[in-house]
Amino acid sequence: MEMRDLMDRLSTDKVQGKFQLSQDGVKFRSLCPRCNNERLGAECDPELLKLCNHASTVMRSPLALPPSFTVEVRPMRVLRSIVGHTLATQSGRGPLGPMEEAMVEFFLDTRLPPPRQMECFYWPYPFSDQVILRDVSLGRLGGHPPLFFKLLKFYPLSFMLTWERDVPTWNFRMQDLARYRRLSNDDSAALIIDLQAVPPQRWPEAPLDDCMLMMAGKPMIAEPRAERGAR
Repeated sequence: MEMRDLMDRLSTDKVQGKFQLSQDGVKFRSLCPRCNNERLGAECDPELLKLCNHASTVMRSPLALPPSFTVEVRPMRVLRSIVGHTLATQSGRGPLGPMEEAMVEFFLDTRLPPPRQMECFYWPYPFSDQVILRDVSLGRLGGHPPLFFKLLKFYPLSFMLTWERDVPTWNFRMQDLARYRRLSNDDSAALIIDLQAVPPQRWPEAPLDDCMLMMAGKPMIAEPRAERGAR
């Protein structure tokens, strides 16, 4: 994969910026061995992998796809996986602000439900690139409250963690993983994959005309490495 700054990728003049090669996907060395190997690798990531593998199988089917389908997984483990991988981005950085502090508590203590201010929207992402946004706010013209979120996009699903979303301003059709907040870390449920609630590929990192995006940190996009001579 070729990793580059997202703003370079979205630039209207398509400047070829610097990129970093990463074998076998995107990696960050910012979790302690216990969190990486036990909490993520042994407990949570298998549920995320199960969800993604099932979604990929259905989405790649040559048969006519249904409007939606379900996958039986442990939702809180999937959510902790997404939270953990989001916190792992940007090496050497600790949690900043109320959202990330609450995310850390939720990730480390499996007895806790997700923070009530946090939601985790997910939708199919049938594209080969990967997008990572950690410090983002999306504004809408007209004095509306901004949307604070963190984003992980990779085939076959996208995940957007939001904080204190103003529902009238930001009313989404996508499914919310945090709706299962009353389940324990070991409880299972049938997650809905809605194939009809799919926003454009570059949403929300390339907002619509009535919106503006503010980003800090290191927003990244990783794309399959171009063949030599294809640049």
